[in-house]
Amino acid sequence: MKNYESIKRIGNQGREYWLASELGKLMEYDEKNFQAVINRAIRVCQSQKLDPALHFAKMRNNDTAMSRFGCFLAAENVEMKQSDSLIARAYFATISPQQEICPDKEEDLEAKKRLRLRAQVATYNKILGSFIMNKVGNGEAIDFSLFHDGGYEGLYNGQDRAAIHERKELKKSHNILDYMNSAELAANFTRMAVAESELEKLKPNRTSTATRVHFDAGKSAREAIKIAGGLLPEHQEKPAKSIAQIGRMV
Repeated sequence: MKNYESIKRIGNQGREYWLASELGKLMEYDEKNFQAVINRAIRVCQSQKLDPALHFAKMRNNDTAMSRFGCFLAAENVEMKQSDSLIARAYFATISPQQEICPDKEEDLEAKKRLRLRAQVATYNKILGSFIMNKVGNGEAIDFSLFHDGGYEGLYNGQDRAAIHERKELKKSHNILDYMNSAELAANFTRMAVAESELEKLKPNRTSTATRVHFDAGKSAREAIKIAGGLLPEHQEKPAKSIAQIGRMV
């Protein structure tokens, strides 16, 4: 299992970073091909109106010092075995103590990560819904609520959407996904990505079977978070602002 924590470095000001040379090797890339990954990640960074120099700092030895967010963007652009890619994203989406040193800058970065991940989660929700609508059912009534709860229960150690909603103390009209920080959204993204892959592979023809696949995907995502050393989703702090609120600010 790949250990991204083992190659983390701490700079003079207490800021964490990873060297591209070490990260690339761990992701099984040679120097040239990993530079292409970094270049794609830099373009994404620029598209979000962030300064790439803060996340991809060129060093005197021609190596690149990458921030946690820089590594997260790189993990989105690598060609790895899906399980390894998901573990990398889960790890780099985790908020660490070193990220609290510059709270103002981190708050802005966290907002952009949340918006990016929320959009990805929305896309996967549609993909999973379309799969259930078009490829599952076999004449039976489709229970979408049961299917989605299966995934949450696997990820949140038995908690369904209603339980998560209640724990977060949300209003009835609120969507739980709009009140998750980036790490919790990344966990749900991982759950959905694993579910989509397994559903396509197993092709279940009953809602109950698809729900079990989704539950197992949630459990797999939970295990990935444990392996990455991240905080489990039910222990993540609820953001003060919703996705709609930060969308108006960024």
